[in-house]
Amino acid sequence: ACYKRFLDRNYKLALNCTENAAEKGDEVAEYYYGLMYYKGYAMRQDHKQAYKWFTKSADHGYAPAQNSLGVMFDNGQGVIQNFRTAFSWYLKAASRGHVIAQYNIGNMFYKGRGVLHDYKQAYVWFLIAGSNGHREAIQLRDSLAITLLPKQVELAQDEAKIIADAIDNGSILAAPVTAIKEPVPVNPLAVAVPAVQPVVKPPVAPL
Repeated sequence: ACYKRFLDRNYKLALNCTENAAEKGDEVAEYYYGLMYYKGYAMRQDHKQAYKWFTKSADHGYAPAQNSLGVMFDNGQGVIQNFRTAFSWYLKAASRGHVIAQYNIGNMFYKGRGVLHDYKQAYVWFLIAGSNGHREAIQLRDSLAITLLPKQVELAQDEAKIIADAIDNGSILAAPVTAIKEPVPVNPLAVAVPAVQPVVKPPVAPL
């Protein structure tokens, strides 16, 4: 009932029961309670409190909270900005099938935030997120398919399948110790296309 009230935007009605459930250690309630602080729903906006409750939920393995922590570290909201920590939280959420986190990982590789700039790895994650219906990921995947060499696209597709299968099997992905050390060569025959600027999504309530 609490979550239905939240999704129906009855935030004042949702506040008390969400707070009570969160205090009892319910990971979903902890996430929603953190989200209310993050957004300022029925209370004063407080990113430090949002961080506190997202962390509790994330430590219980709740993927939306893990992605939300990634967003907070990515943007420096309530915490000191740290792209490597953001990437780590995104990877945990992506391992649990969170599509926005999968897109955000691609975005990190695309921009070189927290990892070395790597279009091939960006393509891998945009392919995974796009396969799960993320529209911006599909746009960037298609743009990078023109930029990368055909062999790189083929290898990236194989890698994406391996990662997607691991996620489906419940495997927790490990952060890469090192990213690609050499810049990825660009296809000299590629037609120049306007770059699509990816936007890191704020945390949203799962449907």
